[in-house]
Amino acid sequence: MKKHSIALMLFILHLIVISNTNAGLVPSATRVIYRQEDPSQILLLANSNPYPIIAQIWTDQGERNPESTHTPFVITPAIFKMQVQEIKSIKIIYNQDQLATDRESVFWLNLYEVPMVERSKLQEDHLNLAMNTQMKIFFRPKSLKEMSIDQRSKNLLFDIITQENQQQLSIENHSAFHITMLNIKLKSAEGVFPVDNTNQEMLAPFEKISINLKQFNMSNIQPNEIEYTLIDDQGIKNTYIQKII
Repeated sequence: MKKHSIALMLFILHLIVISNTNAGLVPSATRVIYRQEDPSQILLLANSNPYPIIAQIWTDQGERNPESTHTPFVITPAIFKMQVQEIKSIKIIYNQDQLATDRESVFWLNLYEVPMVERSKLQEDHLNLAMNTQMKIFFRPKSLKEMSIDQRSKNLLFDIITQENQQQLSIENHSAFHITMLNIKLKSAEGVFPVDNTNQEMLAPFEKISINLKQFNMSNIQPNEIEYTLIDDQGIKNTYIQKII
């Protein structure tokens, strides 16, 4: 009970900070870490809109479809009303479906909101804007040993390779965890060169990706280091600098 009270107080402080800048259905975390041994996970939601809403919550694999049946989670309650500034909690429950035991799995939690309309205004011309916010649920099996964000960074391998006559940045994730990577920069004596990985921000466990470097004249650049930012379990950004092999 004490733990939930502290979480609620921190969430209220968070809402006070963002109340003048953001609106919408605001969650108390940026991601959900669901360990297999957890009976459930509680997520707080706040309606920071200046109007009441109806919220619908579901999980899927990224397709934004409330009819999806391909995820191992039950959400309760799934549909509910929220008044202005109201805070409610939802419970996320793992239904014990079989998932990978040697690596983390990822699913998406959808927070769908629709403004409520007064009966007296139903005949008037108005525009109702629905909004869907997605956040990740990372499921960690019991057999998976916890690894800090610093340890995960040490499980990344970077290299400059040539494929089809084009130089590419190769990134290998040797960990059993998903890794979200932002702000990649190649560093050399010639300067600092930002690398666009907009469509490849999250590496799956044991995945290897290649990012095309065609925007650079690599014959004039000899990068020896790479700088990048990783997002940890609390949604905090951590920046690292690593040698390129």
